[in-house]
Amino acid sequence: RGGGAFDRHGLLGAGLVMWAAWSGGTAIGVVGGAAFGDLTRLGLDAAFPALFLALVAPQLRNRPAIVAAVGGGAIPVLLGGRPLPSRVQSVVALLAPALLAALVATAAVTSGQHLVVDARAVGVAVAAIAIWRGAPVLLVVVLAAAAAALIRLTGFD
Repeated sequence: RGGGAFDRHGLLGAGLVMWAAWSGGTAIGVVGGAAFGDLTRLGLDAAFPALFLALVAPQLRNRPAIVAAVGGGAIPVLLGGRPLPSRVQSVVALLAPALLAALVATAAVTSGQHLVVDARAVGVAVAAIAIWRGAPVLLVVVLAAAAAALIRLTGFD
């Protein structure tokens, strides 16, 4: 609704549907997850950073947001698990694009405390191209997972 108003019933209904989907998906994963084996062979590990990249990309409308996102993505990777300096903590804590970029970077190019360039990086690159071309978020995630799975299938990982 316009003017800052919202539909309480609509929000409650949407929230209940999301809760049910989240809970149901979690239950299915707990009960049947082992039946799928190693999900990285399907490229699903590239889906996580691709999703966050798809979420952060629309926020990058001006130079401060871009600097925050690049900094937020680079800081955790460069520090490798060490605590952030207090000045950096205050900046990162205030900027959602920076936090999302950090999730993309750490999920895409790290394994533990090591930098790793593998099929996930290809998936995130495909996601970035899909975002640039204006693809919907769901398609971005599917394309990233498919690209990572294809790289692994061909043995280049």
